[in-house]
Amino acid sequence: MNATLSPDSYKSWLTEGSQNLRSFAEAFLQGIVTPTLERQGLDYLFKIEGNSQQINQSFGGALWKAFCTTRPAQTILFDTNQNALSLVPAGTEEAGDAQVIPSISEPEFKTMCLDFTDFLGQKGVVSERLIDTAKAYEPHSYPIWVASLKAEPGLFKEWGIFRIQWVKDLFAERVGALTGDEATRARLNSEFDSDHIAQRKKKLSTISPQVQSTVAPTASVRMSNHATRLVLAKALDTLDDAQLAKILVPIDVVAALIAQLKH
Repeated sequence: MNATLSPDSYKSWLTEGSQNLRSFAEAFLQGIVTPTLERQGLDYLFKIEGNSQQINQSFGGALWKAFCTTRPAQTILFDTNQNALSLVPAGTEEAGDAQVIPSISEPEFKTMCLDFTDFLGQKGVVSERLIDTAKAYEPHSYPIWVASLKAEPGLFKEWGIFRIQWVKDLFAERVGALTGDEATRARLNSEFDSDHIAQRKKKLSTISPQVQSTVAPTASVRMSNHATRLVLAKALDTLDDAQLAKILVPIDVVAALIAQLKH
């Protein structure tokens, strides 16, 4: 910009207020470019009019993590002047027009657990153990809650789906309390949703895929059914009681053996 205006600079055109590129664009480039809330490093990006594509800011999953954790390592700030989110180390004092978006609290987490048991009840699923665990929920008792979920098939997965929507609704409520601008609320909620996807992808990328063998069995290791039975019979003679107890036998085989023993 300064090269275009040389020997002047864009700041020389601004006699009042903030002397930054954003103010210059708003004052002299209306209808040509529009300042956005997106950043590249410390610099704000600008949108050329006619290109309406919205690019959400990405925190690589850190935004979702900071909000979902009751004791986060980072604090979420909302700049009311720029209408933008940022993350700072926990304990950092907010400056200027920045306001804190609090992460989920312990009481709110307990409420979420109780809401989940109510949600299950509406579907006709009643788990007294889960209800008791939710009512007795205290800080640091999350492992007990998870154990209660995993004790009944399907509940842990259903809890995960319920929790994601509950957290998104809570974030939307926080944002709604900070700004009345509908477009800003929609954009910030979209950023939060996108960051959840980024967090999921990041988590999945840390899981090492199981390596499946592609080597076909050779003739030297192939055995007939008769030979296989002989090997298994020999192996059974070497196993102790604990090892025998771990062997899984199809129920129809067990029934056939019992029938043979009766004759």
